[in-house]
Amino acid sequence: MLESKHKWSFIGDNDSEFTKGHTYHTVERHHTKWANMSEEEFRKEMNDAYPNYDALEDGYLIFIGDSGDEVLVDRSYWLVNFYKL
Repeated sequence: MLESKHKWSFIGDNDSEFTKGHTYHTVERHHTKWANMSEEEFRKEMNDAYPNYDALEDGYLIFIGDSGDEVLVDRSYWLVNFYKL
């Protein structure tokens, strides 16, 4: 079971991972499937895999999405689409 860090309300438009008005929890990276990677390895792999994300150096959060899976979002996405409760 993943340890929840904070609760956030999704205020953006519905998408494949999140539903408007629902509450989502964030988790620390070391409680996820990426726990075995160093922070540097993780950032490099994610920046290579998702080049259209803003650089993760600006910050990122990992949410538990509607499917129950871990969803990585960059700072520009969570600043606009989530409200911290």
